[in-house]
Amino acid sequence: MNYFTKVLKYGLDYTYYGVLNIVFNILYAIFSALAFVSFIPMLDVLLNKQRMFILSQSILESVI
Repeated sequence: MNYFTKVLKYGLDYTYYGVLNIVFNILYAIFSALAFVSFIPMLDVLLNKQRMFILSQSILESVI
């Protein structure tokens, strides 16, 4: 255990960088999730999701 405390003493100088690393990892997770959410409307436009739904609904009504 004595060896472990000696090693940890060297790490105390880098606690600031460790805290920054955690903060920036959280920010990365938030912004990457927001980027994914922003792609959803673009994919809807590209894939014409709403138009295909209306078209399939009108086809079903004409068959019935």
